[in-house]
Amino acid sequence: MKKIFLFTFLILSVTNFYSQDEKKLVSRANEMHNYSIQGNNRIVIEEYIYPGVYESVDKEDVIAFLENTKEFNNEEAEEFGYRDYKVVPVDIKPNFEFSIFTKIDDGYYCYVKYNGSSKFVYKDKINQDERAELVEGHKRLSRADEAYFDVEANAIVTKSTIYNIAICNKKSNFKWTFCNISDIDPALRAQIKTQ
Repeated sequence: MKKIFLFTFLILSVTNFYSQDEKKLVSRANEMHNYSIQGNNRIVIEEYIYPGVYESVDKEDVIAFLENTKEFNNEEAEEFGYRDYKVVPVDIKPNFEFSIFTKIDDGYYCYVKYNGSSKFVYKDKINQDERAELVEGHKRLSRADEAYFDVEANAIVTKSTIYNIAICNKKSNFKWTFCNISDIDPALRAQIKTQ
């Protein structure tokens, strides 16, 4: 009887851990999405992106780049010969999907799939004959599932399925954080369960 009780307690404890941790993961993913939509890049970068990413790229450079995309930057556009635009996040339902958690060393990992959308608002009017090429270019560069030209906003809107990895380990202070799949060592990626 004692063995059954201990086994039942162990199963309930493990189930409760996964349930609580899944709730934290869902909460953190939604918080990150909301801050992204609000354009709070510093909060997203500092609180929700996996710190290991910044071993190969400077955090302040990433923040500066993202902040720079919020406004038109005519001088840089002229210097490099491209059409000036700013990037505006579009608030769509992310529909987060998570794989099962994989325990590796001191942490937990899982794949994350969700919907994202951006609007590339051009400063100068885009003529009818330029639209198809620009739409195709943004679709390809953004790896978007779809893209279209919004005449009223003079913008290209992209919609994408985004794939990330969620990580909760010592380096992330045991908080769920997120990164691009390509930011993780392939040997580690191979250990993360996809189901």
